[in-house]
Amino acid sequence: MEKSLPITELRHLLYTVAEHGGQHLSEVEADLHHTSFLLGEAIEKLGVSFMAVHEAVMEQQQYLDKMIETHALPEAIKGDIQKYRQHIGNEVDRVVTGLQFHDLTTQLNARTVKRVSGLRHLFTQLLAEWDEMATEFKYEDKTIAALLTKMSDSLGNGSVALEGGLRQPVKQQDMACGDIDLF
Repeated sequence: MEKSLPITELRHLLYTVAEHGGQHLSEVEADLHHTSFLLGEAIEKLGVSFMAVHEAVMEQQQYLDKMIETHALPEAIKGDIQKYRQHIGNEVDRVVTGLQFHDLTTQLNARTVKRVSGLRHLFTQLLAEWDEMATEFKYEDKTIAALLTKMSDSLGNGSVALEGGLRQPVKQQDMACGDIDLF
């Protein structure tokens, strides 16, 4: 039975890790894109439904205003109507705030996709550097250690570069009602 060199085993390990890691990261990225799509569809449907309810409430408010102007409603009911208007206004504000979380979630998903894509790129870069560096070294324990140290440094530098703009807080950007910061 032929004995394999440690460098051959290491090369096989790196290729396997990069291949499987890249495949899993591609699947994670696809899931994130699908999640973003589904979230967008759900928010769009909620927004359309909310606007329809809001229009119906506004029509009802206009009708009640006409009844108040023509004194068709008793004075005691006018106070109740004002209380309901305030309640409806508060609920509208809550819905708008809830819809703002779509923007925040979209930003988080986009940032996560960037992380996944960057990590997949690091795997690819690691393999390319491995191929390039492996030809320069003799297959001795000291040179293998030096090669691994150089690859580790390269991976660390790539990781730092990936972090670049990904540590910024996500901020509400699309809705005009109030500001929300997350993280």
